[in-house]
Parts: sequence; structure tokens; C-alpha cells
Amino acid sequence: MKKSEIQKILRRQKMLSQEILVYQRIMEGMRKGLKFDSLLKLFVKGAQKGLGFKRSGIFLVEPDGKHATLAMGVSARGTFERNKDRIRITPERHKVPISDIVNGYQGYFLSNNIPGRIPKTTSYRVQVLNNAVVPIQVGKGRIIGVLAVDNLFQNKPITLGDVHGLMNYATQVGLAIESFRAHQKAVGLSMTDPMTGLYNRRYFDQALDQEIKRCRRYGRAFSLLLLDIDHFKRINDTYGHGAGDEVIRQVAGLIRRNLRGLDVVARVGGEEFAVILPETPPQNLNTVVQRLLREMRAAKPVPAAMAQKRGRVTFSIGVGIYKGGEAGPAKLMKAADKSLYQAKGQGRDRCGAPVIVQ
Repeated sequence: MKKSEIQKILRRQKMLSQEILVYQRIMEGMRKGLKFDSLLKLFVKGAQKGLGFKRSGIFLVEPDGKHATLAMGVSARGTFERNKDRIRITPERHKVPISDIVNGYQGYFLSNNIPGRIPKTTSYRVQVLNNAVVPIQVGKGRIIGVLAVDNLFQNKPITLGDVHGLMNYATQVGLAIESFRAHQKAVGLSMTDPMTGLYNRRYFDQALDQEIKRCRRYGRAFSLLLLDIDHFKRINDTYGHGAGDEVIRQVAGLIRRNLRGLDVVARVGGEEFAVILPETPPQNLNTVVQRLLREMRAAKPVPAAMAQKRGRVTFSIGVGIYKGGEAGPAKLMKAADKSLYQAKGQGRDRCGAPVIVQ
């Protein structure tokens, strides 16, 4: 066997072992619950340090299929960058390598600083030589993005063997990305209420416990609201359960629209909602509560039958205020519930007196 063939085999074996090592690191990162950006950095570093390229970048196809965005890459200075480049996916051939690969027009793109490497029949504008682009493919030929590499500032050609190794690696990256997305979707489904899209009781309980611990540690205050739709059983009995479901969705949307993005809104019972208001001390609470009551009174009932009979939808609000101390989630919920029952007893469509726990 020739020396060149032996070197080729050894180089291939080294690349395979590096691919396996990188994939193991990726799986370990996923098990540890790394965030998506952190996983992408692992993928990018794997292509560089594991496979030996100077730079790498991952472009992911956007949901509309019309663009691919740099999800994570390495700049010329060697720093991570993201969302910098946005490539249009065009049906035209030989305009942009990434577009051709996503459309399936070609299996990969390779350019070295060798005269004649790029066919004259194409109109590609290659700004960096010694580069390659391969598809990130999952399932039955579905391409979700591309992995691009180059040897910027280095006169180091990329071989076809390098490209084949890169394609294998990109397939592993695709599987990892799909696994992460499926996991995130499952987590999202397990933490949200299917009817309203709000967080469910499971998520709320965890968030409330975390907020209490945070405020206890830093000496901060926050407020908890419990909102209960008034006379909901009467709505179901009079207009039907379908109308009742519409009312629940209407109320959920109204609460969400009138609160901040950092507030945690959850459906914790049939017609009961809970809201965690971080960094909302007692002096700011009345503004929030009165806005919710005012918007609900002004809203037109979604069910047509209720609107025709001039029916109204209102809710009552209970408030618990945490101001530090050893009080836990159960005590705070009990305080808010006490306030809610006071509002119900005083005629509904109002807020009960806040109850402070310490």
C-alpha cells in the first residue's frame, strides 16, 4: 500500500474519532440542559477544533422557508456572532450556494484557492476561498439549514474527504437540533394550558416557589393575584359549555394583554387564573388591578348568545403580597384566596383587600 493511501486512511480514522468525540460532547450538553445558543456554540466549536477548520457557522432555515439566518458562527476576529447574516432562499440556481443546497440543487459547495475550481457556468461570488457548505439534513432528505466552514487567512485547501466528514458531522448536528426542538416542544406542552395557551398549574407552582426564594434572598417584594370568573356555572348552564370555554379564552387573552412580559400568567383551575407580578410593591398594585377590572367591564362577551342578551363577563380578584420572611407558597396562596373570597362576598366584580404575608 502506498504511503499516500496509508496517510489518507489514518486521516479518515482521525476524523471519525473526532466526529464521535464531538457528538458525545453534544449529547452530554443536551443532557445537562444547555440552552440552544450554548448547544450551537458546541456545534460550531466542534467543526473548528474537532474537524480542523478555521471558522464555522450554522445557518438555519426560518419557519417561512424563505430565508436562512446565521444562528451561530465565528467572526474573523474569532468571536461568536449570531443573527448577523440573513440569506434569501431563491428558486434561481447558481446565485447563492446556501440557497442551492437548501433547495436540493446540489449536495454541497466547495471552493479552494485553485484556478478553475469554480465552474465558469455559475455566477457565484465567492468572497472567502478555501470554504465549504454542506446541508444540515434530517429525516427523509429534509434540509433545516447548512453548516459553512472556511480556512480564513490560511492557505489550506479543503479536500473532498474533508467535505464527506463534514457532511457526516452536519447530519449529527441536525439530529441534535431536532432532538432539542422536540424536547422544547414537549416541555412547552407539559407547562401550558391547551385551551388558553397560558402556563398551567404545574409551571405556576414552580414559578411561585422560585420567585419567593429570589425575593427572600434579595429582600424584594412581589404580588400575587388570583382571578376568578364571576357566576361561571351560570354561564355554562345558560349558554352551554362551548360558550363557557369561549369566555375562559377571552378572559385569558384579556389578562395577558394587560400585563407585562415578565409577569407570569397561569390558568390554575377551571375558571381561575393566577398572576405573579415580580417587582410590584403594594403602592403600584392598585393601578394593575383597576386596569384589569376596567378592561373586563368594557369587553364585549365573545359568545354570540351572551352578546345578544346583553350578558356580561366579570371577574373578582384576590391579592397576596409577599414582603420577605419565611412564608412559603402555600401561605401566600391562602392569603390571596382570603382576599378573593372577600371580593366575592362584597358583590363580585372587584378586588378584595390585599393580604400581606411575611
